[in-house]
Amino acid sequence: MTDSKTTVFHVSSPRSLGVVERKARNLLADDTVEIDRIRIVVDDGETIAEFDRNESLAAALASLPEIVEIAVCRNALSGSPVDAVSEPERVEVVASGVGELTRLQRAGAAYIRLCD
Repeated sequence: MTDSKTTVFHVSSPRSLGVVERKARNLLADDTVEIDRIRIVVDDGETIAEFDRNESLAAALASLPEIVEIAVCRNALSGSPVDAVSEPERVEVVASGVGELTRLQRAGAAYIRLCD
């Protein structure tokens, strides 16, 4: 399977998590780019904790269209101050963030790392 119409956002900091919702909406609104799927991969424990700490951010992410998927790294979650991510509801826990990023890139997904 090719993911040539998939874009993955790599998020590793609370600040980047605060920006990714706007970036995803901008990408979806850009009619010059065909997008079938956006995957947000979060691989940092403190960043994962932001889902519970920042209700407005969690609500904004939850309001994204269904083609936007959110994945969090199980390893980072185990080092996070929270036990699980309750919001947004559709967060998927993956075995490892780096493994998820590798699979997506090998399948042809466009990669965007959000930096502070």
